[in-house]
Amino acid sequence: MNTPEQEYNAYHSTMFPDANESPHLQGLSPDGYSRALQDTGTVIQTVDTLCGEARVPQIVDIDTSELHNPEFYRKKYGQDGRIAIVGFTDGVDFSESTELRLGEMADDGGVLAFDAPFKVGDDCCGRLVKRLSRLGIAGDVKLLGTQTYFEGQIRYNAEESEGIRSSGVPPKGITDTFQRIVRPAASDMLSDLDEDSVNLVKSTLVDDDSTGVWLYDKVPDELARVLYDFYDEAYEVLNDSPVRQGLHPGLFSEMARNDTVASKLVYSRNDKPETLMISTTDIERLEWVNSDFYKNKYPEQYDGRELLWIPGVATDPGASSLRNSQKIVSMMVNLGGAEGFNPRLLFDFGDFNVSLGLHKAIEAWVARTRKATVQFNEIASQQYFGLKLSKTP
Repeated sequence: MNTPEQEYNAYHSTMFPDANESPHLQGLSPDGYSRALQDTGTVIQTVDTLCGEARVPQIVDIDTSELHNPEFYRKKYGQDGRIAIVGFTDGVDFSESTELRLGEMADDGGVLAFDAPFKVGDDCCGRLVKRLSRLGIAGDVKLLGTQTYFEGQIRYNAEESEGIRSSGVPPKGITDTFQRIVRPAASDMLSDLDEDSVNLVKSTLVDDDSTGVWLYDKVPDELARVLYDFYDEAYEVLNDSPVRQGLHPGLFSEMARNDTVASKLVYSRNDKPETLMISTTDIERLEWVNSDFYKNKYPEQYDGRELLWIPGVATDPGASSLRNSQKIVSMMVNLGGAEGFNPRLLFDFGDFNVSLGLHKAIEAWVARTRKATVQFNEIASQQYFGLKLSKTP
C-alpha cells in the first residue's frame, strides 16, 4: 500500500507528466490533495499508474484548494451554482460519478475552474470542452487571469563583485550574510551579556540607523500586528484574481513572526514602521511554487541558497511606498555585495502588478544603487479559466 506521499506523487505524475516544465505547481498541492480526499463532496477516480494505484480527484470544491481564490469566482459568477475545480487529462477518463456530477452542475448553471500553462492553456481548454460536449454539456469558456513568473540575476559592478566573504562558505540568504558582517564586530559585546540579551541582539539586527531599514530574524509581535494590517488591506486589492496572490495574510503573519529562514527587511521612519519585505531562499515553503523546476533550472544556485524569492510586501497605505521600497531594495543589494551573496531574484505577479510594470520599477531601484543591475525575464505564465456549464440544447 502506498504512503500518502507516494500516492500524491502517483496522482501528480499521472495528471501532469510535464509538470516540471513550469514554475507554477500544477494541480493540487500535497495539502490540497489530502483535503480533497477527505472531503465527502470530492468525486474521485481510482487509476493504476506506473507508481502504483492513485486516487485522482476529478471534481473538487473550490474552497478545498489553497491555490485558487474562491471569492473571485463567486464575485464573477454569483453565489448560486456550484463552483468546482476539474481534474482533467487526456490519459484518464471521467468516472461515471464524475459524469453524473457534471450533469448536475450543468443543470444548476455551475462553473468549472481550470488552469494550465500559457503555452498549452487554450489547447487544454478546447479538449475539455470537446469531452464535455460528448456528455451533452456546453462550456462557455472565459480567460479570467494570468499569473506571470519572473527571474533576474543581480549583477554587481566589478569593484563590488569581489566581496569581503569572511569564510570560504557562501552565505545562505540575507540574514546569514548580515550576521557575518555584524557578529565579528559585536562578539566582545555579546560575551558580556546574559543569554536573553544575546538572543535579543541576534534576532534584531540593524545596519545603520540613518537608513531607517532594519533586518529581523523574527518580527516582534506588536510590530507584526501593525504590518499585518498593512498587508491585509493591500491583499484585498491584489487578490482580485482567480489565483491567490503570494502569501495569504495568515501565512504572511506566521512567516514574519516565526520563520527564521525567511528574512524581513523593515523600513521605519520616526520609529514608525512603514514597509516590510519578506524574502526567502526556502522555495519549498511556498505552496504554489514548483520548487523542482528551480532545482532543475538553477541547480548550483538552488543548492547554494542564492535563489531569493520575494513572496510578500506590506506598506503603510498613507506612506510613500515607492520611496520606502527603494530603500529596502538598496539595503538588499548592499548586503549581497558586502559578503559575496549573489542572488537571483524570483517572484510572480498577477495581472494587476504586471500592468503596473512593477518588475521594471525594481530594475530601476537596483540600478539607482550604482552598485549592481538586474534585468527581469519572464519565465512562464499560468492561465486561469472559468467554464460556465449548461445542457446542450
